[in-house]
Amino acid sequence: MSGEANPGSYHSELLRSQMCIAPAGWELWSVRLFESILLGCIPVILSDDLHLPFQSQIDYSQFTIKVPHASLSQLPEILGAVSDETIRRKQASLKTFWKAVTYQTPPAPGDAWEHLLHELQARVHHNLRGTPFGFWT
Repeated sequence: MSGEANPGSYHSELLRSQMCIAPAGWELWSVRLFESILLGCIPVILSDDLHLPFQSQIDYSQFTIKVPHASLSQLPEILGAVSDETIRRKQASLKTFWKAVTYQTPPAPGDAWEHLLHELQARVHHNLRGTPFGFWT
C-alpha cells in the first residue's frame, strides 16, 4: 500500500459495513458519527462523554451501539455478540433517524431544523423560569 487513500474507498467501506467505529473527535462530537448515520452504517460510539446532537429528543440507542471506554479492550467480543436481529433493527432505525441530523432544504418535519427549534424553545423556557441553563446542558 502506498499510504495514500483512494478518495472513494472510505465511503465505499462504510456503505459495505454493518457497524462503523465513531470515536470521539476534537470537539464534543465526531464527524464519523454523522458519516455512519448518513451511509446507513450503525455507529459504534467509543466515548463516555460524547455529546450527541438533540440527545434530549432523539433516542440514539435505537440506531447506535455505545461501548464504554473501560470496555474497549473487549470491542471485538462486544461487537461479535450483537445479534443479526439487533443489527437489522438498528439499520431500519437509521433509515428513519438520518433526517434528524441533516438540514433539509426546504426544512422538513423531523429534520435538524425542527430539532434545533425545539432545543432553542427549551432553553428559552428554562431561562424564563430563572433556571441556569449552560450552553451544553
